[in-house]
Amino acid sequence: MIKQLLSLTGLFLCPFLFSQISVNGSQIKDLADPTEAQDAVTKAYIQALEEKLNRLQNSIAKKGYFSDDILWQRSEENENNFSTGFRNDWNVSLFDSYDNTVILGQRGLSDNKIIPLLKKLDTDGNVLWERSYDISLIEENYPISIIENNSKNGYVITLWEREEINSVYNIRSGLFEINHEGELINYFVQPIRVIFQDINSFTDGYVTVSHTVSENNNFGFRVQEFSNNIEPTNSFFVDMDENFTAEKIIPFQGDYVICGNKGDNGVVFRINLLTQQIIWTKSLVAKQTKTIKIIEEDIFIVGIDNRETYESGFVMKIDQYGDIQDEAYLDRSPITNMTTHNNDLYLIGTIYYYFSSVYGLTGYGQDDVIIHKLNYNLGIIWSKNYGGSYKEGPYVSQPYYAASIHIKNNNNIIIGAQTSSNDFLVERIKSPGNSAIWILEIQNN
Repeated sequence: MIKQLLSLTGLFLCPFLFSQISVNGSQIKDLADPTEAQDAVTKAYIQALEEKLNRLQNSIAKKGYFSDDILWQRSEENENNFSTGFRNDWNVSLFDSYDNTVILGQRGLSDNKIIPLLKKLDTDGNVLWERSYDISLIEENYPISIIENNSKNGYVITLWEREEINSVYNIRSGLFEINHEGELINYFVQPIRVIFQDINSFTDGYVTVSHTVSENNNFGFRVQEFSNNIEPTNSFFVDMDENFTAEKIIPFQGDYVICGNKGDNGVVFRINLLTQQIIWTKSLVAKQTKTIKIIEEDIFIVGIDNRETYESGFVMKIDQYGDIQDEAYLDRSPITNMTTHNNDLYLIGTIYYYFSSVYGLTGYGQDDVIIHKLNYNLGIIWSKNYGGSYKEGPYVSQPYYAASIHIKNNNNIIIGAQTSSNDFLVERIKSPGNSAIWILEIQNN
């Protein structure tokens, strides 16, 4: 077995194989065929060595056609020290207009307090800074989303805060602004029972969509505008069923388009904030929306198609009047995010390795990250997958662990997703099974 692997993997393994000639004082006489007389420790060493080389053989055999287009990669490990209570949890990432990466997460302190945590990388994945923000007296502070500010010299982050009073949880939201060096500029807190879901920017400031209740205790969502100094201005409350969840908001022709879900069905709204009117509503049966983008006069929506017993993906083009113009079905490939560039769409999601062949790909193991590039008419230009033996991707069952995708100024693609592997295309320090944020830059070809 070992001789066979040596011939496959090359002579670079020889120094490794023969550098350890004894284990606990017991000499290894024959690596290729240990005898019954050798002790159990030596046999265990041989077995572990064979398993390591077998994984290497599989890794070489399963290298995908597109594996060489990874230009660099970096993982940020989730850490949890149960004895001290200290932990780091990374979840989403932003790629700014300068092609820097900002990773958003939360840090658990020894006194059980949870605070926002950010780390910034340069265009090659090197760490520029890492900062945490203990800016609230509330015990639990969970960051939700991050965008670049309008002046392009910093970032605005939304979070929700939770405190327990007399066995009752009070939840409210806030947002804060930092500069490019991570220094705090502004901080604002919403009233109780307002939970931010998304934030975007428009010419005069920022807009959020949140879950909340009205003064009459009706469930719904609120669209709230903020000035460039993150001071609240106009808002509009929309009554909805308590099962409705808003996902994303985007400015469109002086209005806002919001996508969300009610159970397994998606809902899209076009809203005018000044007139406090819903211009149109579009229901999407058996489709869960995840994000929304604008190209020219058309609205593009992606998400998860639930028409079958398994999850697939969809992308839909809607015109300014709410009429469906085109739709594409992505078999067994649920989509959670996208970006646009030169009128093309770049979708990111997850695919189980067994079904990678649907797109002419070779799966690496369990769930892989998959990227689809589509043209304006929703035709697939190419698909690529990346991963290791364990799970990679947005983890569609965990909404705060969203995948990110961005087209850099040099036309390369940079993505951020979750990983729990440490083989094949995934290079990490920690052992497989532990989760981490996985950032990688790939060629756009």
